[in-house]
Amino acid sequence: MMKVQLLLGSGVSIPSGVPSVDDITKSLLNSTWSRDPFIRYQQGECSWSTNTSRFSASPEQYLLSKVRDINDSIHKQSHFGRSTTYEDVMFLILLMRSRILGREIPLRVQRLLGEKEFIELKKQLAKAIANYEACSLGKTVREVEFLDLCERFIHEAVRNLLSKEVKPIGLEFVEQIVMDKELHSLTIATLNHDTLMEDFLSSRSIAYDDGFETTDSHNHFAPRHLLTGKVRLLKLHGSIDWFEDDEGNVVRCDEGNELQLRDKNDPFRLPFRFLCGSENKTDLYEDEPFITIHSQWSRLLEEAELMVISGYGGCDAKINDAIRNFVQVYVGKVVILHQEAELIEERIFNSSADRAIDPVRHPGILHVNKWMQDCHWDEVKREIEN
Repeated sequence: MMKVQLLLGSGVSIPSGVPSVDDITKSLLNSTWSRDPFIRYQQGECSWSTNTSRFSASPEQYLLSKVRDINDSIHKQSHFGRSTTYEDVMFLILLMRSRILGREIPLRVQRLLGEKEFIELKKQLAKAIANYEACSLGKTVREVEFLDLCERFIHEAVRNLLSKEVKPIGLEFVEQIVMDKELHSLTIATLNHDTLMEDFLSSRSIAYDDGFETTDSHNHFAPRHLLTGKVRLLKLHGSIDWFEDDEGNVVRCDEGNELQLRDKNDPFRLPFRFLCGSENKTDLYEDEPFITIHSQWSRLLEEAELMVISGYGGCDAKINDAIRNFVQVYVGKVVILHQEAELIEERIFNSSADRAIDPVRHPGILHVNKWMQDCHWDEVKREIEN
């Protein structure tokens, strides 16, 4: 009986019409956004005031665009040749905030924001704040407060864009695995913030455990459930419907109901519990619920024989370590579903010189040069048998 791991990235949601990382970045920086008096962001001009400039998110967008431009100019060669995304922008916003507060910066990330670039971003931050205050009828804001606004803007814009209702397309591969009579258990470890997989599993009446249980009219995170059931769903980067309540518990909350979780004395407080950023994710993995989810995932990886990877770009150091460990330590087989599977393998297995794997010496790394929506589970099984 097979114990299968399915590792999914944002690419598997694109066929269903969920915006890609690049789409979100363009919308975040180029579309019209506004904030309401409760500091909630929405796409389009505000409809609750004739003074649209007062509630425009253009000051936040101005700073984020400058952060993007500076990151493009100094780091474009260190991100596998790709352009800056909203996750990179979020990381630099958080890094600026830490530097302004005088916090200790890990050596591994200090190089990502040099003194020259930091001084330039401080100038742009001052311009953005001046614009914000001019539009806010004399309301003043500190540097850290404005950076908090930018952080909230990114989180809420991402949630807004990923919350749009779509019909799951191209996920039949998952159902094919579940229906396999040789299957013992399936762990779906997804990096996606959207709820597409939950919607698909529910639409196909596939029971799954995701670590939540209903108590007191709320869905609370209860990690013991991640190790039970035939199908398990682990959202390694959190979800757009996860929030943190006043007691520090992670709860699942429908859109709109998160207002009850906000601290009335701190309107800038971010109750979201989905990871957003790049280099900072390594540190955020040490927070709950992510440290528990990853611990459970490690236990499940140790028991599995096969990992199928799809929609993942190979750019997360922590995830790459887990995949390499699965091959090297647990001697598991890995199948990469991607039209450029060789490129993804290079990013995952050879991105670290001291951990490099020679694919010739590790035949457990297999390629199927198709997107998941174009592949049948039987094709993967034949590839493994061959």
